[in-house]
Amino acid sequence: MVTIILIIIIFQIITVAPTSSALQTKKFTKAICNETNFCQDYEIACESNKIIKINPIENASAQFSSEWQDPRNQEEIKKLCD
Repeated sequence: MVTIILIIIIFQIITVAPTSSALQTKKFTKAICNETNFCQDYEIACESNKIIKINPIENASAQFSSEWQDPRNQEEIKKLCD
């Protein structure tokens, strides 16, 4: 009986314990614009400097005029998980 209880406790500890990769997950939002100046906000999750998830945020988009210039520099525009 004690063995079964210990196995259950150990299993729960293993399944609940955070992993080192979970501690490296970074989430943020970013507007991504296309060539017609349509911009959509996304929630981006990165792990170890790699995208693991990218989801559009509902009702968080804008269509800008053809004359509009993105005020961010190219490094900011292209930067995701660095």
